Amino acid sequence: MFQVKFIGLALRHQSLTREVYARRGIKSGHPKVLRTLQSHDGCMQVELSRLCGITPATTVSLLNVMERDGLIERRAVPGDRRALGVHLTEKGRAQLDILDELDVTLSHELLDGFSPEEARQFEHYLERMRRNIERID
Repeated sequence: MFQVKFIGLALRHQSLTREVYARRGIKSGHPKVLRTLQSHDGCMQVELSRLCGITPATTVSLLNVMERDGLIERRAVPGDRRALGVHLTEKGRAQLDILDELDVTLSHELLDGFSPEEARQFEHYLERMRRNIERID
């Protein structure tokens, strides 16, 4: 029974988050790429695919749209004429700021009625669950 409730809650959270992002003009799939580039700016597409856990074909499609929208740019990698590094643009960094703002607001709303201690415990439990998923995966 826990599994059914957890899956339903996780799917609703994902849907709600996408709705909140979409209202601010952030397209599906972009947050994961933006957040990954935040800590791996300049990585190559194949590495970005691996870090995001998406197929190379999906990565190319996402990056084409993101490049067209001015969020990222592909640049030659020094010393490798065939390789392209993926870089955030100023517009991409600005979208990360919007994501941060939305995430804080959404977290506050989702944890409404939780005491500070309950919120810390909940975060701790989620982190433990994340580690378990990585171990199983």
